[in-house]
Amino acid sequence: GQPFTYTISANGTSPITYTATPLPAGVTLSGAVLSGTPTSVGTTNVVLTATNGTLPDDSETLVVTISTAPTPADLLPQNISIDKSAVAPGESVTVTFDIFNPGGTMAGPSTTQLRFNQATARPIPTPNNLPDVPTPTLASGASTTHTVLVTIPADAPEGASYIWIIADNLSAVTQSDVDNDFARSAPLTVTIPIVNQAPSITSELFASGTVGTEFSYTITATGTTPIIFTASPLP
Repeated sequence: GQPFTYTISANGTSPITYTATPLPAGVTLSGAVLSGTPTSVGTTNVVLTATNGTLPDDSETLVVTISTAPTPADLLPQNISIDKSAVAPGESVTVTFDIFNPGGTMAGPSTTQLRFNQATARPIPTPNNLPDVPTPTLASGASTTHTVLVTIPADAPEGASYIWIIADNLSAVTQSDVDNDFARSAPLTVTIPIVNQAPSITSELFASGTVGTEFSYTITATGTTPIIFTASPLP
C-alpha cells in the first residue's frame, strides 16, 4: 500500500484534543494527524471529535476510501508491419508499429530502439544498427504509432532476418513488466543480388608441344558462369 495522511483542523480555544474512530486498518491517530499505510481496501466512516473543555464538543464524519494502488506503466510494441517481404542489403523499407501503454499510470517520454538481425528470440544481438525513435508521453490505455524509414545494413547476411522493436530501451519509465518490451516483425528475406562479371582468361598464355606427341592445354577464366570458350586458329 501507499502511505496515507490526513490532518484534522478545528476552530476553538486551544488546546484542542481529537479522537477518530473507527479507523481503516493500518491507520492511527497521533495528535491531529491520521497516518499510516492502509492494509485493506474499503470505505470507512470515521467520526472525528474535537474537545477543548468547552461544550459542546464537535463531531463530524470523515469518509475515508482506500483503493488499490494503480499498476505502473507498461510499454508494449505491437502491430509491426513492413512494406516489403524481401530486400537486398542497402535497400530501404518502411516499418510501422505501435507502442501501447496498458498500465495503470502514465508513461513519460522514452526511447524505442530498432534492431535488424537473424535472432528469432531474445537475447537480441547488439550493436544497434537501425535508428532510435523518440516515444512521447503515453497516458494509461493510450498508444502511439511510429512510421520509420530504415536502411537494411550493407553487410546483412542472406536469408531470413527480423526487425526487432524494443520499447523504452534506455529504461526511462518505471514499468510493471519489462519482459514484454520486445517484439519482432515477420521474417524479412534478404537476397544478395548476383552481379554479372565479364570473363577474364586466367590460364597461362604460353604453351609448347612436340610433333607427334599428344598436346593438352586447359583454358581457365574468371567471371559469371557459364563461360563459353573459342580458340582460333589452332595448330
